[in-house]
Amino acid sequence: MAPALRRKIKPIIELMEALPTVILGFLAGLFFAPFMEENLAATFSILVVLPVGILLFAYLWSRLPQKVSWLVPEGWQPLLLIPVIVLLAWFCLALSLSD
Repeated sequence: MAPALRRKIKPIIELMEALPTVILGFLAGLFFAPFMEENLAATFSILVVLPVGILLFAYLWSRLPQKVSWLVPEGWQPLLLIPVIVLLAWFCLALSLSD
């Protein structure tokens, strides 16, 4: 990871590290349990679609010409996964809501 990106991500990880897991579990149960109950099909499809989509994106990224891949500075490639994960999760959610 690039040093500039590491300086931005590290405080977030340290903040998550400082919170007790019991509190995080309680908050997750409080907020995510009703969402997961209503969207159970999307939750299970994300477990399948997300790893496959990330592997497909990684394969496509490796097949890009070097001229295109050099546009992203070294060490900043992990940020490219954020829109991929969001789009795949939205896709699974949209599929489950269309039923």
